[in-house]
Amino acid sequence: ERDLRLPENCPLVGVELCPRAVELPSFRHPKQCAYILGPEHGSLSPSMQNLCRHIVKIPTKFCINVSLAAALTLYDRSLCLGGYPKRPLMPGGPDLAEMQKWKLARTRRD
Repeated sequence: ERDLRLPENCPLVGVELCPRAVELPSFRHPKQCAYILGPEHGSLSPSMQNLCRHIVKIPTKFCINVSLAAALTLYDRSLCLGGYPKRPLMPGGPDLAEMQKWKLARTRRD
């Protein structure tokens, strides 16, 4: 934890069940951040929680494993930050012109 090095302006967001955690649907994801998830059978250490600028929790009625917690968090981030561009109409990869329009629209919005 002491040797943790992040890019400039890249806050840590912990995913953890703790009193200071904000529920994921109410959280506005930073444009740039790194997510920290606890181990499968445990939690983030108090020192790691202190390094996190934000801590979020996923409201559920049942336990979820760490891979599902990561998937839900990153999916919520994607929705919060504008989602994905439209799917291509023809088989294969994306229409690059359409991708450029999508990127430009996101840049202007941010």
